[in-house]
Amino acid sequence: MIISVIQSLIIGIILSVLVVFLHNQIGWIFSSSEAVIKAVNNLSILLAFTILLNSVYPVLSGAAVGSGWFLSEIGLSSHNLGNYVGGKWLGNGPVVSTLNPANNQVLV
Repeated sequence: MIISVIQSLIIGIILSVLVVFLHNQIGWIFSSSEAVIKAVNNLSILLAFTILLNSVYPVLSGAAVGSGWFLSEIGLSSHNLGNYVGGKWLGNGPVVSTLNPANNQVLV
């Protein structure tokens, strides 16, 4: 675990230093407007600090970032989409489309 934390910290430091040194160029990614570039310049230190913290936290907490949630989101969205389409097909609008006919629960 120590190796993982150190490796993640090194990657976070490298990316944070890049953000700090390239803060004038990062704004051009989003827009050519001077107001946007100035706002991005002002927030670049916060972005660098956030990158640094977010590089270490998942390793320390043991969270596998980006694994597993995608399938649960697909299952949830297809379930809600099925209820929505079923309600529309019956012609009863969004009220029926939010009811789960399997166990009479309201999906929020």
